[in-house]
Amino acid sequence: MSSLPGFHLSSSSLPPTSQNAGAQAGSSGDAVVATGTMTPGQQQPTAAAAAQMRAATAAVAAAAAQPTRKNPAQRSVRKGPNIYGRVSLAALAFLFSEIVKMANEAGGGIEKIEQRLFEVGYSVGIRAVELAYIRGSGLGEQSTPLLRSTTIVEILQIIQTVLFPMLYGTRLGPIERDTSRNHYYLIDDDPVVSQFISVPADMKDLNCGAYNAGIIAGFLERAQFPASVSAHNHASKDLPSRTVYMVMFEQSVHDRCKRLESGGSWSPINSPTGQ
Repeated sequence: MSSLPGFHLSSSSLPPTSQNAGAQAGSSGDAVVATGTMTPGQQQPTAAAAAQMRAATAAVAAAAAQPTRKNPAQRSVRKGPNIYGRVSLAALAFLFSEIVKMANEAGGGIEKIEQRLFEVGYSVGIRAVELAYIRGSGLGEQSTPLLRSTTIVEILQIIQTVLFPMLYGTRLGPIERDTSRNHYYLIDDDPVVSQFISVPADMKDLNCGAYNAGIIAGFLERAQFPASVSAHNHASKDLPSRTVYMVMFEQSVHDRCKRLESGGSWSPINSPTGQ
């Protein structure tokens, strides 16, 4: 017989005539009274003992019907939309504001502050690749993990539709390309990291989106698509925080894509920090 937390129930502790009753208890919790001839020295259980046994059996049945809580460490990483929003937006805003504060207190002007934010984001990006690919498109427990991206458009779509929803719960805007310079642009109409940051007038050119630019750069580096990424203000009347992330891939990435188009095989790119 099962045990309740803090309460041990064994057949030896039941009255002699009811040791088989607990094993025969129905889902309703009513004990089935054993039949047979009383042996010498045995006594019929009192009404109070029988009631106590029925209550204990009902408690065991109720506990068995309750869903088992999983240890957070045992939860599957392949979650759907419910995985988003588990971290309070207020908590995220407070944490990021402290990161910006520390970057500012280190001094060095706007360029240095953005560089520090970029480096913090980069450390996040290189750790997010495996998780993003496992979670796939976020369609739930049965979603199929994504395959390795082999083209520039594919990896940018992963960032647009998987990485940012995984981090912030929202997708990036459309992907644009400057064919004359082979530059790609990811548009973020309202960056979460900029929503609660008050920039002083003398630092109006500071773009906290440098943190997200670092995430994108780290993600691309670990995915074997090394590129330079920078964040640029592109505000409008309706979208004052609108940010554009400009992505410039290394020439080796373009060469590999051309080789794949001509039937060649995929190969990793040896970059200073890539693995």
